[in-house]
Amino acid sequence: MGKKKVNLKQRFIIIILIVLGLGVLGLGGYSHIKFNDEYLESVENINEIKDFIASRIGTEVSSDLNLDFLYYGEEVEIDVKSSKPNIISNEGLVIRPSSKEGNQQVDLEFTIYLKPKDSLKNIYYTLRGNTHKFVINVNVIKAELTHLEILEEVSEQIYVPKVTKSNVGLIKEIPYYENLLITWESSNPSVITSDGNVLNTGSATLEAHLVLGVDEKYLSFDIEVVDEFSDVVEVEEDFSNVSGSESYIEPKEFSGFIAREARIENNALRFRVHTGAEIEYLKTIKNPTRLTLTYEAITSSAFTQDVLIKLMTSVDGGITWQESQIVNINNNEKTFYEFDLSTYDEVKVKLVTETAYATMYIYIDDLKIERKFNEEDVKQAMNVIMPKSVNSSHILPLSTPYGGIIKWQSSDEDVITNDGYVKLTDGKSNVTLTATITGVFAEFTLDFELTVLAGGETLPVEVFFIDVGKYGDADNGEAFYFKIGSIDILVDSGDNRVATRQVLSEVIDENSEDKVIDYVIATHPDADHIGSMKYVFDTYDILNVIYFEGTHTSNLYQTFVDSINNENLVSECTILQSINNQNGCKKVLELAPSVKIEFIDTENYTASDPNGRSIVFVLEAYETRLLMTGDADGASLETKYMNKVGDVDILKMAHHGSRQGTNTSLLEAVDPEYV
Repeated sequence: MGKKKVNLKQRFIIIILIVLGLGVLGLGGYSHIKFNDEYLESVENINEIKDFIASRIGTEVSSDLNLDFLYYGEEVEIDVKSSKPNIISNEGLVIRPSSKEGNQQVDLEFTIYLKPKDSLKNIYYTLRGNTHKFVINVNVIKAELTHLEILEEVSEQIYVPKVTKSNVGLIKEIPYYENLLITWESSNPSVITSDGNVLNTGSATLEAHLVLGVDEKYLSFDIEVVDEFSDVVEVEEDFSNVSGSESYIEPKEFSGFIAREARIENNALRFRVHTGAEIEYLKTIKNPTRLTLTYEAITSSAFTQDVLIKLMTSVDGGITWQESQIVNINNNEKTFYEFDLSTYDEVKVKLVTETAYATMYIYIDDLKIERKFNEEDVKQAMNVIMPKSVNSSHILPLSTPYGGIIKWQSSDEDVITNDGYVKLTDGKSNVTLTATITGVFAEFTLDFELTVLAGGETLPVEVFFIDVGKYGDADNGEAFYFKIGSIDILVDSGDNRVATRQVLSEVIDENSEDKVIDYVIATHPDADHIGSMKYVFDTYDILNVIYFEGTHTSNLYQTFVDSINNENLVSECTILQSINNQNGCKKVLELAPSVKIEFIDTENYTASDPNGRSIVFVLEAYETRLLMTGDADGASLETKYMNKVGDVDILKMAHHGSRQGTNTSLLEAVDPEYV
């Protein structure tokens, strides 16, 4: 077959393309000879432009930026883009962050374009690259407080206890607010004076009058003066929430106790006395006062032999036991009994039973151990009112939640002084604040670790979506770990599986600084969300718990309740207590400057469906918002709360991302960038 001939039209097009190609190549060569030196000189001038811009911007700003230099010359164009346009706009308008927010870091990205008027030169510059970018980091200084804002800040930070048995410390001056006047009045000076001195028992109201310039504010604090603090309930169990078991053989653990030869029946603990049933409290009790219970023999026959309940005590941690007190049951009436423990400083206790009867059962109910109020109670209460991080000066309390006088000592007064004045101007520093407390007990000290942030520093915030099925075990549950500086938060714990517990430990141990979990949030009682909670409580120190409303019939639920009861918590809150700010629980947890958790009222927390009553909340960190939804699925439920959330950046889809988990209406309402 012969070659295909090229017709005249095709030949003409080919010639045109060749000519154009040669022209472009010729232009390129010509431009390179003519413009290359000028281009290289312009690039060298870019560094001069950068230095000029940097000198005009500076590293700290507190007022609007003058960006007239953006019109640098006829052949140079400069654009700017702010990483936080709500603080520094692209036009240079500065909106200073509030004092509470602290200084803020903003990145200004400048783009320099070389745009020669000569069209050929412009084409050449474009081919060589006529765009140059660089970033300047600017520290935007927080706004100064107005008088009213100072009064509001001080009002939030002044602390007065609700109960005391001794003198209390009252804030009368704040060194870093020299012009602020604070005076106190007592409604009942025969009980407590305006200086905080206790004279008698009774009730009073302490009123603080704050004056700054022409502005003023009044604060009222009700206080009760007592002779002594009441005994503290170490543990209490009425067995109404302990799941039943038909077996006497297997030991049963609940609320810090372990029972042997016993089972749950009729909301009580049924002891098989003839086989030596016993119950032991697993913890050592400091300063115990009493152990109380009710007992009832399960027989209609007359008593002819002894039926004994013996209190056994150990002062060496359970190595050796001594028989301390005995009660002999001689009737079948329900009877209240009290064992005295007040002679011990520290002790472990157990109750053992004994009889010569071939068959004998008794019910044990309303089991309670009480102890004296001690320093650990003060420490727990102080942990609630002391911040873990600050980015500005903070009024340190002069009294504990149980009264007394506090004197503070900072480990580094170049960072924060003994009266809470922050001197640090840049970066981040950790200090120890030591409280020397008198009046509650004999003088004792407590240490509190504090992170001080300054110069726009922020605490790192990390969110871990834990892969609970990492090791191939079929765990369909969920668990999440938040790390905010030194604050650790665990949301749910996956199912009750060895592989799940392994991956939980990996994440927490690798990231937690002290193996203390500050907050555990249990969204709802399903096994795939609270299954490994017992392991978490047994392995780590837990300070605060926020959990769902209502109960569940599962053994895992009861194990979860027992874990809470056994833990020496700072606070225990149900979600409705948090939503309603009751009993010291908070709808908004202020975790750090510009970092908080806000619980959302879904109006469904008392629903019968466990998924439907899942806790919903928003984690907000430096204006980035994450919506956590648990298993709260269904259009009708989401409609109730979706307009209370606002826009979010990240959405954790409801119910493990299942098909019916999150509806379009919620997506449209919260408009997440990532799902």
